[in-house]
Amino acid sequence: MAKIPSLVGGYPGDYPVYICFADTRKKLKSKSLRVGPTEDLMRTLKNIFGDKNVIIS
Repeated sequence: MAKIPSLVGGYPGDYPVYICFADTRKKLKSKSLRVGPTEDLMRTLKNIFGDKNVIIS
């Protein structure tokens, strides 16, 4: 989780970043991270977290 800011930092935008924990189903919204959901960012995150674990809503 500590690596997320460095992963998304190069993709500034207006979409808030949420972190969802599978074991507790708890969802946290970042107070400072916002991204632009580019194809490159989505591909990178899906490669790390899996296709089903990265969504845009």
